[in-house]
Amino acid sequence: KACYIEALKSKSETRRQIIEKAANISEIELFWKAVKEILRKVGCEKEECALFLEDVIWSLQKALHREKHHLESRHRQIESVLYLYYLFSRINDLIWRVKGLEEFFDELKRSLELIPFIHGLAYLLKDRCLLAKDEFTSWLERYFATQKQEKPAIFTEEEVPDYLRELFKDGFLSVAVIPFSISEHLEGLLAFGFSKKHFSEWEKLLILEDLPHLLAMALRFVLEKEEEHENFYFDGLTGFPRQTYFLILLEKLLETAAKEKKNFLVGVADIDKFTSINQVFGYEVGDEILRELARRIKSFITQGEIGRGRGGSFLFCVETEEPQKLLQDLKEILSHPVKTSKGDVEFTISCGGSLFPSDGDQAKTLLRQAESALKEAKRLGGNTVCLFREDFHRKASEFLLLLPRIKRALKEQHFVVYCQPRINIKERRISGGEILVRWHDPDEGLILPGKFIWVLEESGLIRELGLWILEETCRLMNALQKELYMALNLSLNVSPQQLQEVDLLEHFRRIFEKYNVCPSRLTLEITENIFIEHPEQVIAQVIRLNKMGLRIAIDDFGTGYSSLRYLSNLPFQDLKIDMIFVQNMLNSPSDMEIVKTIVALGKILNKKLVAEGVEHVEQLKCLIEMDIDEVQGFYFSRPIPWKEFIEYVHTFDPRKYFPIL
Repeated sequence: KACYIEALKSKSETRRQIIEKAANISEIELFWKAVKEILRKVGCEKEECALFLEDVIWSLQKALHREKHHLESRHRQIESVLYLYYLFSRINDLIWRVKGLEEFFDELKRSLELIPFIHGLAYLLKDRCLLAKDEFTSWLERYFATQKQEKPAIFTEEEVPDYLRELFKDGFLSVAVIPFSISEHLEGLLAFGFSKKHFSEWEKLLILEDLPHLLAMALRFVLEKEEEHENFYFDGLTGFPRQTYFLILLEKLLETAAKEKKNFLVGVADIDKFTSINQVFGYEVGDEILRELARRIKSFITQGEIGRGRGGSFLFCVETEEPQKLLQDLKEILSHPVKTSKGDVEFTISCGGSLFPSDGDQAKTLLRQAESALKEAKRLGGNTVCLFREDFHRKASEFLLLLPRIKRALKEQHFVVYCQPRINIKERRISGGEILVRWHDPDEGLILPGKFIWVLEESGLIRELGLWILEETCRLMNALQKELYMALNLSLNVSPQQLQEVDLLEHFRRIFEKYNVCPSRLTLEITENIFIEHPEQVIAQVIRLNKMGLRIAIDDFGTGYSSLRYLSNLPFQDLKIDMIFVQNMLNSPSDMEIVKTIVALGKILNKKLVAEGVEHVEQLKCLIEMDIDEVQGFYFSRPIPWKEFIEYVHTFDPRKYFPIL
């Protein structure tokens, strides 16, 4: 009120200043209330009132104009901030959608086209190719080289340093330069051109602080994804293409080979028991071996394609007219011991291969066939090479057909035990028998082990069947003592997978106690190769079984590769000569010498000698002359059902089998 009363008494210009001052410090309602009160209480002439109202309206218009300008400015600031938040949202979205930096920046540039006050984008990454050729690429390179500005900044033309002045030749009113760090070092630059010069504190905070942090995080994440994407195609350890990319390269190579009518070998080389190497020596040593083998295979296959498979395997494709020889040569080169941080490590290699075009003309088909051949090489004991044959596929199909039937047979107890008598030829009596399994299928009838044992071994179901055979054998031994009032020694085969079970001994103890069976009456037959393939683990397990009272027999002796020193350390009591040598010894001098050598070895080691595969009396005579302890074979009896075995024991007459001896 005082201001307006003073204004009425003042001259026009002074009056306007006073009224304007009042309008600045008052709200609109208070302003009009004051005007009305003044006009009511202060007496003045009409002319003076008119002048007064004119000044009031003028000052009010000026105040409203100022308020409108302020609101418009605030609106532009809010709109600008919303656009910046839109940019942040797009960056967050791109992190998950793009696969690499180039795609990230291309998508970012497209997003910036929707923001009205940003009119340019350039970016540069250290130690990488330039990803954008935009308005100010050249100065970015110089800027990065000088590194004079390491903090984000917004420049106008008036305040820009000389070395950045080129930016404004394209009509920008201001430019934001954002250096970003990915691993605590300056890694790149990002520059935005703006069509405005002034920024609120809120905008500056978003552009100069939040945006650099978000970009650094986004680029770090995209770089990691780019590296993962690259690692999807290439193995980080060896640098070789992974299987997916190897197949692409192989397909192209085979297209060229088809046009030029060339023969190629597609192969797989694999380290035998590579998992055991990792378990014993550690994954670091396993990696050292893989790197060394990668170097060897790269020097061996100079033309063609090489890839990395799963585990300890390598893939390759090479032109050759002698595939078998090439596989064998490669196996020999790769099989040499590798010097590692934990000493020299020895191992064996298996190789499988398929031929283009005779086995097929599709990359996937040929690689699958090579893997089938490798699987066959492994089945044969490893440390060998194998080329694909059509029956491998038939075997794979047979596996898939037999597996569900075998599972059902285990569940419904369709397996039965047979027994082949074992004869003590010195005392001419039955000393025991070997327990063998048969599959009594309701539809197909009796199925011999050769058709299904390999499926059990490959599927791991051999453990379940082996445990059932053990329990059934102990049950029959218990019944045998009650029926015949005698205790025969029985033997059964044990698979490598069973011997690697941690709780195997506990199973044996439980079953022996359940059926009141003396462990010394049971012999476990273990093939010679098991000791070679799993030396430490198997020997330790066999020693524990031996200490329980079980006898151990080395089965199929003569078909493996045991050294005499190695053999002398094995915990066994019986030595079973493989039937192949026994059946051929009368017609093959070399087989005869092998049998004599095994007999002499058994005598030196003080082991009981058992000959398998005796089919006629002449073989029996020869074995008696060699002083063999026990024999078994079709000459005495085929494997027969348990009831028939009991009858055989009752009716056994040595005169029938030893007529002139």
